[in-house]
Amino acid sequence: MILISFLIRILFLLIGICANRERCFFRDCTIWVESLPGKGSTFFSPYPYQAVKKVEVPEVLMKRIERDITILLAEDEVIIFLYLKLLVEGLHFHILQAKNGQQAIDMCKNHPEIDVVLMDIKMPIMDGYSAAKEIKPGRPNLPIIAQTSYALESERQKYSGRAFNDFISKPIDGKVLIQKIRKLVA
Repeated sequence: MILISFLIRILFLLIGICANRERCFFRDCTIWVESLPGKGSTFFSPYPYQAVKKVEVPEVLMKRIERDITILLAEDEVIIFLYLKLLVEGLHFHILQAKNGQQAIDMCKNHPEIDVVLMDIKMPIMDGYSAAKEIKPGRPNLPIIAQTSYALESERQKYSGRAFNDFISKPIDGKVLIQKIRKLVA
């Protein structure tokens, strides 16, 4: 079992190196590694900086809702959390973060001001589906939007049941997300 785990790690490392090699080839940069015995290896692949354009939100969606909205973003991936935060912070929403399903449950219990939850399905410690099922009995009127990469119809049906009020698939379209939040908290 340990050997399989080790081989899987090596496989993912090689996939990452190959992907970086391809990016570097097309962007005229280099890859190098620094290793220390017993400490590990660090791979470097600097890319030329490219500024990210600010997400444009239609004027209709920019209108503030009559009251302040607090959103719990249950997301363990830092990049996705920052993207989601960028999407909604222009609307002056209050943002809270849970990095796993258990934190989401605890925050919903301890923060009655949470108006809507954007729940990632695949998270450590406890997945989003299990967390939503735990939250709903204590906060039955709290809207929870499932966010997932799973796009199969059977998965969509699973996430549109009693635990979730709505569903959004990754990659998340900012306009669609804001429309769903506005619909659920209006």
